[in-house]
Amino acid sequence: MKRLERKLAPTDFTKRGLMLIVLTLLFLALSLTLPGFEARVQAEEAVEEEMQEETEEAEEAGESLQIDAGGLTYEEDYIDLEDGVVIYWQEYDIYSQRGEVDREDSITYLYEDISMEFDQGEINSQEMVIYLEDDQVFFQDDVILDITGEDNGEGYILETEELEYDTASDDFFIESDLAIEDENRDIAAGSGDYSAEEDVFYLYDGVEIVEAGGDTITSQQAELHLGEGDLFTAEGEVEIELEL
Repeated sequence: MKRLERKLAPTDFTKRGLMLIVLTLLFLALSLTLPGFEARVQAEEAVEEEMQEETEEAEEAGESLQIDAGGLTYEEDYIDLEDGVVIYWQEYDIYSQRGEVDREDSITYLYEDISMEFDQGEINSQEMVIYLEDDQVFFQDDVILDITGEDNGEGYILETEELEYDTASDDFFIESDLAIEDENRDIAAGSGDYSAEEDVFYLYDGVEIVEAGGDTITSQQAELHLGEGDLFTAEGEVEIELEL
């Protein structure tokens, strides 16, 4: 029997050719785009991993800021706070009437009736700047440092206009006139520092000490050793006026 041969119409060849062309173009397109697509996926995964690592590091370092406020105006990089503000940062509770958070520069500004509690006591002022990434806090305007606790006897009160507090070391740096009052004496100086490690106040730029008994000592520099029974030393043009 003679085998019948199928006769293909010209349109059949055209359809096949078009399909082959389409498949070829699709294959070429995939071969060109897949490397770029894979690169984008890898880049996105790398970014996600980096963000996750930063988040974990921040959590481990305690770098977080919790805020309670009566009202706020929220923008992506800036937040205005008002009607009573409470900041929870590191181990500190900080109170004020209003404030601002600059998220881009990691700085918080607080204003009016500021109070920061910490292990040794409390600091009050009318203005405060917190550098969140640098462990630095600046107090300005009617600054009162009220130190209480077993490590400082009956405690003392320091008043000044500007005070820097290093939260990492618990040290204080004072560039303005200061006055210290405790149960044993009143002290005035042009500037001073406090070393938490040594538990010593270093006083500079003209120091005057008035003891509880009435004796007065003036000098250029002085050291108040709080951890050694309030041991006091003075140097540089020292003068003493004794109350007899």
